[in-house]
Amino acid sequence: MTPSRKGWQKMVERRQVNVDPSWPLAGALASVARERGWDVTPAEGSASVLSIDERPVELPDGVDLARLRIEVILGALIDRLGIEPVFGSATVIAPAAGMCGPAAAGPVDSVRIGSFWSGDTVGVRPVAWSARVVTAQQSRCWLVVADFVGGWPDGTVVTGDLAVLPAVVSTDTARASQFQLDRGRGTAWPEVLLLDTPRARRGRLPVLAMCSDGLVADQLLDEALTSAKTVDQ
Repeated sequence: MTPSRKGWQKMVERRQVNVDPSWPLAGALASVARERGWDVTPAEGSASVLSIDERPVELPDGVDLARLRIEVILGALIDRLGIEPVFGSATVIAPAAGMCGPAAAGPVDSVRIGSFWSGDTVGVRPVAWSARVVTAQQSRCWLVVADFVGGWPDGTVVTGDLAVLPAVVSTDTARASQFQLDRGRGTAWPEVLLLDTPRARRGRLPVLAMCSDGLVADQLLDEALTSAKTVDQ
């Protein structure tokens, strides 16, 4: 597959990235930056959590980061599916290590019930959403069970330009995560993957998908570059 023009730009623009390893998304952000061909070094003791080419970048944390994750994930689904729903709702199963501190901080079988949030998605087509987030202690990826309201005829199949994972791995997120590792995508791949083929019913489109923190890290790096270019102009 030939990379898009934007894809080529991500790969060929050499950047120097410094990121504080204590920030929750530091590992994913460093992984995505290296995939773009950028140089990454830790910024321990720095006043700024992230800097690109020595320019400090403001990053969300705490509740703001948790909300942004959901907005980016649902926005990416809407944009990549190419749909224009009037509303979206979801249950999101998140890795405990990404939401509640280290994964070793609780029992192996711990599932924590999180908050009920709502807002507007981040992406080309902003859409109102509501979501319940729960965290699973041993999960390595984000599992999204979404339902979009949009008036599609019954039986309409919508995949957009999203990949549907092979059936042999799509019923187990551990196998799906290992599948991504085996094909060289690492642990922080910056895209959404479908676990089955979305098919409309009664005007609604149910979607089962997975992603990693690489998706949000990729969005944050794009926003940081856009902000930098705006300031330079």
